[in-house]
Amino acid sequence: MKNHVTFFYLNPENHYVEVKESAIHGRGLFSRKTIAKGFVLGPAMVDKSVATSYTDNLADSYNDYGDEDDNWQQVSGTRYLNHSANPNIRFIFDGRFILAVTCKEIAVDDEITVNYADYFTHTHLTLPKFLRRKKAA
Repeated sequence: MKNHVTFFYLNPENHYVEVKESAIHGRGLFSRKTIAKGFVLGPAMVDKSVATSYTDNLADSYNDYGDEDDNWQQVSGTRYLNHSANPNIRFIFDGRFILAVTCKEIAVDDEITVNYADYFTHTHLTLPKFLRRKKAA
């Protein structure tokens, strides 16, 4: 997956996605173009050690789940990705980047969703309670 940091498709300023009201929760990130399955959307997260090279594409603020041990900075649109148990993108760890890759075709105006467990797995943050599986009794 190396060398997929040339374009930040998840940044709404790059006109491939847009932020709109979501039926899932609050606002979401929606596709402005048809995107094929297996397409690399570029970084969703950037390691803070290299973030200064990508400031034009990074969010000004971080999410509610960050903590002192979190070494990641979000790409602008990433904060609007809503959770789905049946997502249309997945995160892949690639060194200093967490890349977003489509796992099914995304049509124009489809909301882009991810399983949040991918995010917490790659960033090594504590998984929120709503994502933890209940233990069998």
